Amino acid sequence: MNRQSLAMTALLCASFMDVMDTMITNVALPSIQVDLGASPVELEWTIAGYLIAFATTLLLGGRLGDRVDRRTLFALSLLGFVLASFGATLAWSGASLVGFRIGQGAAAGLMIPQVLAYVQVLYPPEKRAPLYAAIGSMSVLGTVVGQILGGWLVTIDAFGLGWRSIFLINVPVGLVALVVAYVCLPRAVSAGRERLDVAGAVLSGGAIFLFVLALTTGHLNHWAWWIWALIAAAVALFAAFVRHERRLTRTGGAPLVSTELFRVRSFSATAIVQLLFAFGSGSYAMVLGFYLQQVVGLSPLAFGLVLLPISLGAMAGSAIAVPLSKNHGVALVIAGGLIQAAAFWWVRLVLEAGSPLNAWALVPPLAFAGIGLIFVAMPLVEIALRGVAPHLAGTASGVLNTVQQTGSALGIAAAGGLYFAFEETSGALVAELGALWVPVACFVLTAVTAAVALGVRGRRVTPVAEFAPREA
Repeated sequence: MNRQSLAMTALLCASFMDVMDTMITNVALPSIQVDLGASPVELEWTIAGYLIAFATTLLLGGRLGDRVDRRTLFALSLLGFVLASFGATLAWSGASLVGFRIGQGAAAGLMIPQVLAYVQVLYPPEKRAPLYAAIGSMSVLGTVVGQILGGWLVTIDAFGLGWRSIFLINVPVGLVALVVAYVCLPRAVSAGRERLDVAGAVLSGGAIFLFVLALTTGHLNHWAWWIWALIAAAVALFAAFVRHERRLTRTGGAPLVSTELFRVRSFSATAIVQLLFAFGSGSYAMVLGFYLQQVVGLSPLAFGLVLLPISLGAMAGSAIAVPLSKNHGVALVIAGGLIQAAAFWWVRLVLEAGSPLNAWALVPPLAFAGIGLIFVAMPLVEIALRGVAPHLAGTASGVLNTVQQTGSALGIAAAGGLYFAFEETSGALVAELGALWVPVACFVLTAVTAAVALGVRGRRVTPVAEFAPREA
C-alpha cells in the first residue's frame, strides 16, 4: 500500500470513529443511566452534547483547514479526540461524562472537515467520486460496528469496565491512525494568511448551542418563558452572524463562510436537504433504544442486533446507489426519503400492534429504512460539492458537516423531548409512537425538498472555474 492509500486509510478511520462513537453511545445509554444515576437531560446531552460541540466547531475547523497546515490540524484534533475518549472512560457522574463527550465533539469538529478536503488535495477530480462513496461506506460501517460492538462490550462487561469500554477502544485505534496520518499525509498550507474570523465562529456556535439547549430542556421546564428567550437569542445570534459574514465579504475580509459557496445552487439546495435528512436520522435511535431496552427488556447486545438491519439494508442498497448516483442522484434522494418515511411508519405499526413485541417483526421495516438511508446519503456529498472550487473545499466540508450535525442534534432533542414528555403523562408506548412521527415527517420533507429545490432531472451546475478567487 503506497503513502497516498495509507493517508486515505487514516482519514477514513477518523470518519469511522466519529460515526461509531455516536452509535455505540446510543446502545449504552440505559447502562450509563443505571451506573452513573444520570438524569434524562444528562442522557440526552451525552448524545446531543457531542453533536452540538461538533456542529459548533465544524465551521471553524473547515476554515482553519483552508488557512493553516491541514496535516497538523488533523493530527492535533485527532489527538484531542483520543484524550477526550480516555477521559470518558473515567467519568464519575452524568455531568462529567457530558463534559468529556463535549470535548470529543469539539475535537471531531476540527478533525472531520479535513477528511473531505484532503480528498480534493490527494486526488484529481475524476478520481474523487469513489472516495466520497468510501467515506459514505465508512459511515455505514461505523453504524454497524457501533451497534454490535457497543451492545457486545456492555453485555459481556468487557475488561470489567461495563459501558466505559466503548470509549476506551477509541484510544488504540486513534493513536495508530494518528501516527499513520502524520507520516503519510502531505502538508497542505494555503498561500493566503487572512485573519481568522473568530467573531463569526463565536456567533454561529452560540446560535447553535442556544437553540439546541432550548429544545433539549424545554419539555422538562414546561416551556417556560426563558426557554423561548433562548430560542429568540439563538435567532438573533444567527442574524448577527449572517450580517457579520456579509460585511466581511463586502470589505474584502475572510469570512468564516464564504458567500461564494451559496452562489452554487447545488450546494445551497443540498444543504437544506441535508438538514432535513439529518434531523430525521438523528431522531429515532435514542428513543428506540429506551423503549426496546427499558420497556420491552432487550439487552444492549439484542438492541444492537435489532438495529443491525438498518446497516445491512444500507450495504445492500449501495449496490444500487453506487452506479445510479452519478446520473440519477437527485431521483435517488427523493426515493430514499420516501422509503425511509414509509419504513418508520411501518415501525410504528409494528410497535403499536405488538403485545408482546416480537423483535423479529422490526427486521423488514428497518432493513427497508437502511436502503432509503444509503439512497439519500450517497449522492448528497457529490451533488453538493460538484460545483465548489477547490480553495473552498475545507469551508464547504465544514458547512455540510455543520448542517448534518446540527440536524442530528435537533432530531435527538425533538424526538427525545417528545418521548420523555409523553412518557410522564401517557406511558412509554404512546411516547414511542409520538416520537417516531419525527423521522416520518422529516423524511417526507427530505423527499419533497429535494424534488422542489434540486429537481428530478437536476439543473445546470455552475462550473468550478466561475468561482475561482478574484484578482486583488
